Amino acid sequence: MKTPFARLETCCRYFICLLMLVYGIVKLFHGQFYTDEYWKDTPLGQLTGFELAWSFHSHSAIYETILGLVEVIIGLLVFFRRTTRLGVIMFIPVMTNLVLINIFFEIGALPPAVALWLAGVVLLLLHFQSLKRDLWDRHDSLPPTRTARALPQAGVIILGCALAAVILYNNKIRFRPDPQIRGTWQFTADWPLQRVYFEKGQTCVIKDKAGDLHFAHYRTEANKLLTVTDDESRLNWRQAPYHIENGSLVIATDSGRQVLSQKAVNK
Repeated sequence: MKTPFARLETCCRYFICLLMLVYGIVKLFHGQFYTDEYWKDTPLGQLTGFELAWSFHSHSAIYETILGLVEVIIGLLVFFRRTTRLGVIMFIPVMTNLVLINIFFEIGALPPAVALWLAGVVLLLLHFQSLKRDLWDRHDSLPPTRTARALPQAGVIILGCALAAVILYNNKIRFRPDPQIRGTWQFTADWPLQRVYFEKGQTCVIKDKAGDLHFAHYRTEANKLLTVTDDESRLNWRQAPYHIENGSLVIATDSGRQVLSQKAVNK
C-alpha cells in the first residue's frame, strides 16, 4: 500500500508531465508564440512586457522548437520513476525562470506556473536525501511495473498529447484566414481611420487618426468575401468582396470601392 508521501509524489509527477507535454508539444508545432502585426508597427517603448516577451520568443522558430523539445523531455523524465530525480534537477531551474518571466513581464499565466514550480519543489524535497547521496539511483529494488499501474500512466501521456492537439487546432487550424490579407494595411484615400491590421486567427486591429487602437474580429470566406465585426461601426464590411490588385487590397463595400496599400513593418 502506498504511503501518503508516495501518493503525493505520484500526483506531482503526473501533474508536471501532463502540463509539460501540453506546453512542449504546442511549442514543437509553433502554436504558442506569435507577433501581432500591430506590435511591429508600435514603438518599442510602448509595447507591454507580454508583447516584448512574445515577440522575442517568436523571433526564431528553431528556438521555439528547442524550448518545446526541452519541455517534453523534462516532462517524460519526471514521469518515469527511474529518471524522476534527473528530471527534477532539470525542471526546477527551467520552471523558476518561467515563474520570474511571468512576474516581471506580466505574462498572465502565473498561477499554473507557480503550481508547476511548487510541484517540482515537493518532488525535490521528497528526493533530497537520495539526490544528495547519489544523483543517479537505478532503483533496482523497485518491483516491475504491472499493467494495472501502466494504464493510468499511459493515460497521463495520452491526455497531455490530446490537450496539446486541441490547443494546436484552435491556434493554427480552426481560424485560418486568407494569408494574402494578413498584415498591415493603410488607407490610401482620406478616411477617419489610419490603418487596419489583420492578425493571426480572427483578430482585427483598427488604428484611428489619433493613433488609438480598437479591436474587432474578421473572417474571410473561400469565395473572397470579407466580414469585419466592429462593435463601434468604424468599418462597415459585411461579406464585402475583396481582391489583391497591384499589391493593394481592394474592397467593394456598400459605400463604394476602398483601396488599402500594404505597409512594410519590421519583422
